[in-house]
Amino acid sequence: MKHHKRETLRDVDYEDCYAEALRILRGKYDSVGLPYRKNGERVCDVETLKADDLTVFMLAWGSEVAHQIEGSKPMDSGKRLHKRPNVQTRPVASGF
Repeated sequence: MKHHKRETLRDVDYEDCYAEALRILRGKYDSVGLPYRKNGERVCDVETLKADDLTVFMLAWGSEVAHQIEGSKPMDSGKRLHKRPNVQTRPVASGF
């Protein structure tokens, strides 16, 4: 049986996926908070849900894509604090 090397995302690519997922969620839901750490895990409030990374990806793109991203997560990403992605927190006024 052949062993396949696990493909991993670079930290920056994983964080880009997370930031993009948050942008999508802000367009889908009325209330999406800023990510924070709770017991060493990144959490983001989406409506009344405390969403971890996998849940954020699932809400944005569905289960299959979410599991692909999490399966490619950088091996050492849990050892450091993720920087808060550079995402817009308030809608931009348009033409007022």
